Amino acid sequence: MTESNWERSQRRFLRRVQVALCAGIPLLVVAGIIYINNRDVLRDSTADSTKPEKKSESVVQIADTGMMHKNAEPVAVQVKKVHPLSIQLPPVSCRVSDRGDLRILIALEVFYDDGDMTQEILLRQKEMNVMVQRVFANRVLADIRKERTTNEILDAINSIFDRKTLNSIQFRKFQIEKVETP
Repeated sequence: MTESNWERSQRRFLRRVQVALCAGIPLLVVAGIIYINNRDVLRDSTADSTKPEKKSESVVQIADTGMMHKNAEPVAVQVKKVHPLSIQLPPVSCRVSDRGDLRILIALEVFYDDGDMTQEILLRQKEMNVMVQRVFANRVLADIRKERTTNEILDAINSIFDRKTLNSIQFRKFQIEKVETP
C-alpha cells in the first residue's frame, strides 16, 4: 500500500519531534545542573564574589544656600569617602635583644587600598611575620615605642612588595610575657 502525503508528512513531523526531544532533554538537564551549582552567584548583585569590592566612593555635596550671601552662587564640594581594606595577621612571637626571658606576642592588622593585592598579602603573611620578628630582634626593651615601632614595621613589610602596598598597620594585640628558662 502506498503512503499518502499526509501520512508521510506526519511521520516526518514525528521524527523531527523525536530528534528534538533527544537533543533537547540532555541540554535541559545540563542547564539545570549549571543553574543549581551557580545559583548563589546569580543571587548576588556582584558576579565575582572572590574579589573584595572597593569601598571608596565620591559624593558631591552642595553648600546650603540659606546661609550664603544673596549674590553668591552655590559651590559644589567633592568629598571622597575612603574605606581601606584590611587583613588581620595571625599573632607572632618576638624576642628582644637584651632580654632573653621575655617574649612579645603581637597581632597586627594591615590596611591597604588596592583590592587586587589581597591575594598577594594573604600569600605573604609568613614573610610579614618574619619582618616583624626582625624589627623586634634588633631592639632593646626600653627602646620600644609604639609610634616609631609602627613606622619601622610598616616600612619593613612594604619592602617585601614591589611597590608601597600597605597604608598603615594597627596593633591588635601587644602582650609581653615572661618565659621560664630551663
